Amino acid sequence: PPEDDADDAAKADWELRNDRAFGVIALSCTKRIRNGLHKITTAKAVFEHLRTEFVSKSLPAILEAERQYEDLLKKPTSPIRNWIGEVEEMHDRLEDMEHGLSEQKRCVQLLQHLPVQFRHFVRTQRTTSKWDDLRLSIYEEERALMREEEQDAKDRQDA
Repeated sequence: PPEDDADDAAKADWELRNDRAFGVIALSCTKRIRNGLHKITTAKAVFEHLRTEFVSKSLPAILEAERQYEDLLKKPTSPIRNWIGEVEEMHDRLEDMEHGLSEQKRCVQLLQHLPVQFRHFVRTQRTTSKWDDLRLSIYEEERALMREEEQDAKDRQDA
């Protein structure tokens, strides 16, 4: 909106633009959504409300989040804890979109996409139902692998 000391022409121009934008936005919505907009006074506020309330749960947004999630799973990074943190953020995002995965499905997907150096760890897993337990076990395995690599490097250096 224009400043309080703006001239009447600027205020009138802003009112006209705001009314037009508000009208286009409101008329583009279903009646159920329009009924929820009547207390909002500016087009910008309506746009923000619609964006946060509906766009994040739209089919294109869900499909994009799913694509990003699949891409993330395919490219585990080191250290593994950072990658798992990113995977958790995507789980939270999908959950916010009301398109989350069961805890067991999340665990299975994580195990399926761990790097090759974790293959022995994956083979020895007997349960996959608790995300926090699995995550901690992976962190412990990562530390053990790092210790082995350090020891191997030290042994090669000594030889």
